[in-house]
Amino acid sequence: PNLADAHRADGWWQIHMKRFEEARHAFRRAWQLDPMSPVLNDGLAYVEFVARDYPKALELGRATVTQFPASIWGHLRLAWVCEQLGQNEEAISEMAKARSIDDSPDLMARHAHIYASAGQTNEVLKLQKELEDWQKRAYVLPTAFAWVHLGLGQTNEAITRLEEAVEVRDGFLMALNADPYYDPIRADPRFIALVRKVGLPP
Repeated sequence: PNLADAHRADGWWQIHMKRFEEARHAFRRAWQLDPMSPVLNDGLAYVEFVARDYPKALELGRATVTQFPASIWGHLRLAWVCEQLGQNEEAISEMAKARSIDDSPDLMARHAHIYASAGQTNEVLKLQKELEDWQKRAYVLPTAFAWVHLGLGQTNEAITRLEEAVEVRDGFLMALNADPYYDPIRADPRFIALVRKVGLPP
């Protein structure tokens, strides 16, 4: 009961099960046990993000990056929240900060999605090309390409990539039923089937 990591793990599980109130409780308890952990401060913001309480997530996200400016997850989550609120300039800036700390294909794909939300299609295509080039020298998870397609409104291509992700047991699939990125295709029967195949509640 006094292990912050145990409560954090429980919080993540509750998110995957779409039990957001239970997730809030778990992350709050974890934070109380270790308030100086940037990961736990970010966790508080992420719960509100997936619960779609974007104003609260924005407040917590900004507090996290103020207190922990070197937190890659803090900048990443704040970027996601700003994107959902239509604050695209801040979203792009925060994602650039996250990538300056440590870049990876999934961050590039998230950045591309944000650029798509901002209507900057040329930037999206540049990052998509970079992802394709990256794949020539190292493996890139299918969900990364799915996020780019979702940003561009390419539903069929996104579903195809997600189906590939299921086949390779892509770890990012655990967020299928919670991540707002999938909201535009959430009612698609093919997506519903994917969520069930992964073993998550709809």
